[in-house]
Amino acid sequence: MTTATRKYTIDDILAKLRGVKKSGSGWMAFCPAHDDGYSHGYKEGQSLSVSEKDGKVLLKCFAGCAYEQIVAALDMPPDEQHHEVKAPSKQSKKNSPLGKIVIAYPYEKKDGSLCYEHVRYQPKTFRFRHPDGKGGYINNMDGIDHILYRLPNLVRGIAEGKSVYIAEGERDVDNIRGLNLVATCNDCGAGKWEDRYSDELKGAPQVIIISDKDEPGRKHASEVALSVHNRGVPVKIIEMPGEFQKTEDGYTGVKDFTDWLNAGGTAPQLEKLVAEAPVYVPPLIQDSLREISGERYCVENGRVCQIKGGRDGSLTLPLCNFTARVTEEITRDNGVEVSKFFRILGHDYAGNNLPAIEVSASSFPGLNWVVSEWGMRAIIGAGQSVKDCLREAMQLLSQNAQARHIYTHTGWRHINGQDIFLSQGGAIGCDGVDVDLEPQLQRYFLGTPDPEKLKESVRASLNFLYIADLSVTLPLWTTMYLSPLAEALEPAFTLWLVAVSGSYKSTLSALALCHFGDFDNNHLPASWRDTGNQLEKLLFTAKDLPLVIDDWAPGQDNNKKRELEAKAEHIIRAQGNHQGRGRMRSDTTSRLSYYPRGMLVTSGEHTPSGHSHTARIISVRLEKEMVDLGLMTEAQTKDRHLYRQAMANYIAWLQPNWLERKCELRQQFTQLRAEITNELSDCKIHSRLPDVVAILLIALTTALEFAKSTGELKADEYDLFMNEGRRYFLDMAKEQGEMVEEQRPGQRAIEAIQASLRIGTAVLRNKNDAALTDLPSGKTAIGWRDYMNGHTLLDPAATYQVIVQHCAKSNNPYTINELETWRDLNRMGFTEASNDGRPTVMARVTAIPKSFRVVKVKNEAIGLAETTSLPLDGMENV
Repeated sequence: MTTATRKYTIDDILAKLRGVKKSGSGWMAFCPAHDDGYSHGYKEGQSLSVSEKDGKVLLKCFAGCAYEQIVAALDMPPDEQHHEVKAPSKQSKKNSPLGKIVIAYPYEKKDGSLCYEHVRYQPKTFRFRHPDGKGGYINNMDGIDHILYRLPNLVRGIAEGKSVYIAEGERDVDNIRGLNLVATCNDCGAGKWEDRYSDELKGAPQVIIISDKDEPGRKHASEVALSVHNRGVPVKIIEMPGEFQKTEDGYTGVKDFTDWLNAGGTAPQLEKLVAEAPVYVPPLIQDSLREISGERYCVENGRVCQIKGGRDGSLTLPLCNFTARVTEEITRDNGVEVSKFFRILGHDYAGNNLPAIEVSASSFPGLNWVVSEWGMRAIIGAGQSVKDCLREAMQLLSQNAQARHIYTHTGWRHINGQDIFLSQGGAIGCDGVDVDLEPQLQRYFLGTPDPEKLKESVRASLNFLYIADLSVTLPLWTTMYLSPLAEALEPAFTLWLVAVSGSYKSTLSALALCHFGDFDNNHLPASWRDTGNQLEKLLFTAKDLPLVIDDWAPGQDNNKKRELEAKAEHIIRAQGNHQGRGRMRSDTTSRLSYYPRGMLVTSGEHTPSGHSHTARIISVRLEKEMVDLGLMTEAQTKDRHLYRQAMANYIAWLQPNWLERKCELRQQFTQLRAEITNELSDCKIHSRLPDVVAILLIALTTALEFAKSTGELKADEYDLFMNEGRRYFLDMAKEQGEMVEEQRPGQRAIEAIQASLRIGTAVLRNKNDAALTDLPSGKTAIGWRDYMNGHTLLDPAATYQVIVQHCAKSNNPYTINELETWRDLNRMGFTEASNDGRPTVMARVTAIPKSFRVVKVKNEAIGLAETTSLPLDGMENV
């Protein structure tokens, strides 16, 4: 005899077993660890004994199966206690004023935690109770939403592609689950199904409703079927076979699933019953369409027909071989524009479901979507007016279509006079908001702020800062808490994590992103392999959130490298300017331009080249040795699921008076930017970088103030993070400023000229040479040295060609045009400009009789020493 420590209730275990029957003080069931006849349809031969003693569940297989084999077959691992509902405390078994508790049916949330219980008492009556957080119960449902029974099992089953059974009560559900099937029900039985429950069934391949054999049961089954059918899920309704008779004391025979099972029903019989049941068709009877249409249309034999020949309807002409109606008028709202779609459900003439589809409102009238969406099964009759008549009939059938407003973006939104924050599936600050993001962004799920998890989640989030050096984690962590402030501060930069392969840059990025959902280094929302248009749209949709684009790696192929460089330049510039590319419709009207509305975070072994977008990047340097592997592993296994709860509570903290808070943040930015600009005035940095430092400091201060308000952040820790944050952010700006200078067109041109002269691919002639001598192969004359005046006269065209060729050979293409190159050299003080402001001047050399335009550059700018001596051969390369 093997004893299982009480982690599951005995009801949990019995619900997973098959062929359960009462035996003495316990039960007998078919053993899941070996085949003792159940798979062959046997009703007898159970070999597993199940009983309960002293708060423990006792399992014994008389065929000799070990305990570990049994629980493994039940998919109830003993080391995952937190996934199961614990047994009710002994106090819950005591008599209460309502009588003795017979059984408490646990209604669990999706994460497996107990939401409430539906309790049956003796004498028979039912009541609700929910945990009070102290080990006891509160005997009401105040503030608690009703949910479906066995919800975690339902969610797993649908994800695994299993059919779902719906019964009328918990006992039936548990007996269905005993056959290793997925089942659920609503609480309180017939007539209590809420339409929102059907949303949990989306994606199920099939739903089978088992109706009780009385009028309330059949009405309940029909109501549930219509609700589920309207979600585009195939539905069947069945009743269990067997005689049923009402009596004065109740009934005799088979009324529900449990009666049928107790009468000897088996899994193969159930499977056959389901297979033979017809697909549910909603009651679109011809009389309803006749009445609505004024005797012009009807539904007959599963077809939409036109009535001709008088009001008696003696002649009906089929318009098609199917029925179809709009069940939902969907408005999709991305925060800038709205689009309308119709969700259409249809059935062929035999009653089989056609795929549920969405059709844009603009394409609906033409009915061309019928063939493109439903293929050859759906046929529209011939004739000039047939489509118009069918369209009219479908609209008449769709008068009860539900209006549905779906938000397709994240972040702040002002709705009905209040500011709410959208993420996949809902909103913080308002119930009943429908948010549906595209697949790449559906992991951005914040959920509802839980005050009971506030301190624990905030401490977990703060612990992220210790996973690696603060020079790495502070910018990453601050960027997460900056993202919800993006609407106020409009951050115009990209955070770039720079590290060699194997330094955990993707792992750290994914961990940080867990503040907004469920991510890991294999499941990040975007990749540089995505098209530029797709990345633009994701940055637009992920409003007030950080979008992580995984690992920028150009590789060795020059063509692919140039393509990726161009994509990175476009995306980084869009993020830096908050602008998208203009688009035009075929009728020449403007289309929506997708512009970034949140934060951009990415990583790579190095950053892209280029002056303008280097000024729009802030780099974070990471070395493998900076990471504490122990703390990172602990964060991955323990803390990361708490991060989003910390962020949800942070957003709820920001929410009151969000409009006024935005104004305050902007004022803080203006003041702090001036302070940072003054502090960095002695450094050669781009004018954008003080903005970056100011925004990061405001975000860090806001996040730490929130953490401090929870009591989890102490004064010394607050001072540490603030002081180190300011130091690191300023250092990052200085380092980025140096990188920006290195990428200036003038600086790159000077370096290319110097290198070409040094290696001999470029040479300088003497200004006073009488003739232009021929040059050896592989050498290009780029100008003339003026030994008397300390300048070099560069031939603009030849010099520019040498610059471009040298950069191309260095795998760092030079894409700045010639005129802008000379202008930047002049701005840097390396060249002289003409009186009219042009960056070139007129000059003459002895070998050319006419004057012409040259770039007059200082010798020291291109690395030439001051000298008045002439080279012996009339040429010089340094």
